[in-house]
Amino acid sequence: ILKTRFLAFAFALSYLLHPALAGIALVDFHPIAFSVPLVLFAFYFFKKQMWPLYFIFVVLALLTEEAVSLYTVFFGIYIFFFEKNKKIGLLTGIIGLLWFFCTFYFLIPKLNAKGNYFFFGYYSNLGQTQSAIFKTLLFNPLFILQTIFTKAKLIYILKLFLPVLFIPIFSPAILLTSAGLAQNLLTSNHAQTMMWGQYNSGLLPFIYLSAILGVKNIMSLCAKWRISHGAVILGVLLLISGLACNVIYSFFPVHKQVHFVSDDDRLSQQALAKIPHDASVSAFEQALGHVAQREKLFIFPIHYTHTDYVITDNHKEWYLTQEQHDYFLGKLKETHDLQAKTWRLTVFKKKETKK
Repeated sequence: ILKTRFLAFAFALSYLLHPALAGIALVDFHPIAFSVPLVLFAFYFFKKQMWPLYFIFVVLALLTEEAVSLYTVFFGIYIFFFEKNKKIGLLTGIIGLLWFFCTFYFLIPKLNAKGNYFFFGYYSNLGQTQSAIFKTLLFNPLFILQTIFTKAKLIYILKLFLPVLFIPIFSPAILLTSAGLAQNLLTSNHAQTMMWGQYNSGLLPFIYLSAILGVKNIMSLCAKWRISHGAVILGVLLLISGLACNVIYSFFPVHKQVHFVSDDDRLSQQALAKIPHDASVSAFEQALGHVAQREKLFIFPIHYTHTDYVITDNHKEWYLTQEQHDYFLGKLKETHDLQAKTWRLTVFKKKETKK
């Protein structure tokens, strides 16, 4: 598609330097992270017209998380209207739509003790029920615009597209980012508009696919305006932007605040290693992966007064306000004793019940 090795190299390096990729890789574990390469492979096999492999990777991507079904529907729409492959586009859209209804309204509610889809609560700002949410989306466009166009969310959009110089706007393939952007911009969950975490997994591959497809239109403009060496200029700008964004607001590999394992990290790991494998634990998100090999594990503060051990963040959990953190910590001291404390975290053990 790009037809020049230097521009292909610039896009590849830009992708590896993108702050969202670092955030997906570093912040705990979510299966949707696997959808990033799977979607890219699906698009590759689509372009190569290798249909069995294309659908294999579409299905594999769908299995990573239920939200990928919506991205697949938009992928099908794009293929149908802009790639002019109506058969594959229609089939892709139908597969995504079927998986959407299967996961959101059958599988997840059946496997959930409360019989519902928990994450609809992230959109309670749009309505308290699913029908109310859809009603707001359809009939209250002013409220939708007010929800999207906030300072924090505009900065989020800037951070997403600046590493690729907003090239996606030059291609209709920007449609591919619609589902992911809607998912993150319409919510009241501020974590979905951060550069770190799994929430950008559904956006990142489509940002780069639409950027690569937008290059063709930019090259046409360069030819029209008689700009020579357009591909080289664009490649250099991509590299500069990618490196600058990585340094300013990424986590690695060139960010000035890249984290190395410290003595406190080792002390924290030793404290966590002393927790028995059969003990129930409620822990803040960044600690979950270190105590995951157990039957009962919860994100703090879920069930924190009932679990055998509780692990809290000494610098406040990012998803709690300071007031919430202080409240839960106060209640926790009524049911648990201090077990270990490092600069990073504190481990509490449930008090012995008197016989």
